[in-house]
Amino acid sequence: MRSQRAAMRAIGRALPMLAPGRSLAIVNLPAGLDPMRCRAVAAVLADNYDKTIQMGKLLVAIGPSNGATDAELAKTRITIARNQAKRLRSAIVLTAFKAAPPANAMTVQQLRRTKVSELERDLHKCVGATSSPQRFRD
Repeated sequence: MRSQRAAMRAIGRALPMLAPGRSLAIVNLPAGLDPMRCRAVAAVLADNYDKTIQMGKLLVAIGPSNGATDAELAKTRITIARNQAKRLRSAIVLTAFKAAPPANAMTVQQLRRTKVSELERDLHKCVGATSSPQRFRD
């Protein structure tokens, strides 16, 4: 109930600021979903995917000179493509939660020690929460 009142106050403040070419999206988050954590999880995963993509590209580049087979290189290219798709999903969440304040350094350090599979599960919850925002346009 308190969160609904806070949302209505935020809407009341934001609607007068709408101007031509501007929009407002409102996302109703499930209970227990922290926008700051969503943003932090997305940022940590995006960084992880960036590093994995870079490493994969390096492996593809040096693979032939190190005796990698065509099948191994193809598998690495598929992994790169999957990580690029995951990176895009992280970027979507980062964009959706850009208004949330960034997490503190301690939270980010804790997330960096968390298993990627757990972070991906958290990110999936955040993506689900942002899938159908209500939009208001001037």
